[in-house]
Amino acid sequence: CLGNLTSLRYLNLSYNRLTSTPPVEIWNLKDLVGLDLYSNLLSGSLPDEIKNMRMASWIDLSINQFSGGIPNTLGEMQNLKFLFLQNNRLQGSIPEPIGKMLDTLDPSHNFLSGSIPMSMENLQCLTYLNVSFNNLSGEIPSKGPFANFTVESFTSNGALCGVQRFHVPPCPSISAHRLRTKKVHRMMY
Repeated sequence: CLGNLTSLRYLNLSYNRLTSTPPVEIWNLKDLVGLDLYSNLLSGSLPDEIKNMRMASWIDLSINQFSGGIPNTLGEMQNLKFLFLQNNRLQGSIPEPIGKMLDTLDPSHNFLSGSIPMSMENLQCLTYLNVSFNNLSGEIPSKGPFANFTVESFTSNGALCGVQRFHVPPCPSISAHRLRTKKVHRMMY
């Protein structure tokens, strides 16, 4: 019956030890402003249909057993400001279109890999980011909101590089492979 609640604005089911996957009807609550499923035993993957919650500004799915990737469709959620995904089993990369209005993003303590999208430097509203305790690699963006983040936002990611204040090694400007390739090309001419 959840799908029939057309005027539902907030749904808080936190701390209930709920199991299984959330009913698909939850993701279709287009007038829902806030969804709190914090600290349950929910599993399954986050569906692309999450974008149907177009009014949602606050989603907390942390401390569950969600797996799979973070849906690219989150970028279509124009009102999303607060997204909490920490302490799950999420894999894959942080999607490039993560959301234009995000103020807070916390996908820490998961199994995310790949790099932090450089496009996140353009998120003017982003004031809090925590991607610690994942498997991220590559350069940490340093412009835009990243100028205000601290080392705690990026702790325990094996292969991140960037500016010194993040306590990671500097990124190689030109890889050894590229240098060798340039030398070979010069010798050929």
